[in-house]
Amino acid sequence: MPTTVLITLGSSKQAHHLIPIMLAQPDEHYHIKAFCHSLTTGTKLLHKYGQPHNLSIVVGDQNNPREVAKVFENEHVDVVYHIAPPFSVDEEHNGINFIRAAQKAGVRHFVYSSVLHPIRKKMIHHHAKLNVEEYLAESTLNYTVLQPTHFFQNINVKAAVEDGSLKVPYNPENEMGFVDLRDVSEVAFKVIDEGAKHYRARTIATTIASVSGKDVVAERADAAQVAKVMSKGDKDAYERAIRMLVYYDSWGLTGSTNILEWMLGRKPTSAEEYVKYALGQ
Repeated sequence: MPTTVLITLGSSKQAHHLIPIMLAQPDEHYHIKAFCHSLTTGTKLLHKYGQPHNLSIVVGDQNNPREVAKVFENEHVDVVYHIAPPFSVDEEHNGINFIRAAQKAGVRHFVYSSVLHPIRKKMIHHHAKLNVEEYLAESTLNYTVLQPTHFFQNINVKAAVEDGSLKVPYNPENEMGFVDLRDVSEVAFKVIDEGAKHYRARTIATTIASVSGKDVVAERADAAQVAKVMSKGDKDAYERAIRMLVYYDSWGLTGSTNILEWMLGRKPTSAEEYVKYALGQ
């Protein structure tokens, strides 16, 4: 059975590069559902790719939670690749719409195309993506966040050659990073295709029990007492520690070790390996 991938902005530049990669996979391994804001846009999209039967469209308003939820109620979706409409005042709202609907539907993997440095909140659309990232991290979904920078595809190279100048609406002396959308799309497909490798990490208590051969269970300690020990009597440190522990109590804190693996050039130490090391095994 093919994996069904919902691309939430089917007519976007990113989708333009990702869809062909997925259509090119053997044995129609993927069924792509392109979310479009109108039937006209969706029909053009289908004709653009020659109307393959493993590409279909769903029409709706990203900003309407009922319409977004209806997509997941009426369509089977395994993976969501979420692309927000650029510079939309509703970007945070529609991102949360898709996360909530995907969570309710039990979607296997939610991949979010965010932006480089969403912490730079002086840029409003970056800040919106930061809020969506936080909401996604606090959901129960398996998720991956991609943070690409400017796309080379936004530069009109031929015009620059013809005019003898590349006109940019900012100080041309400032350093700007660029990435090719074709590369971003390859990474996006890799994340979708590999799936579980890019999910969040899991618990360690059962690993300790398994390695040691002893019964070990995770039990709740008194957060206030733990924070008191951590803060060593400092009131401000205590406030920060207790807030952290309250957060852990609600959402936990986990992520993927893929970047660490890429930087190390090997698989990072697993929970099992560390427990053996700690026990002198």
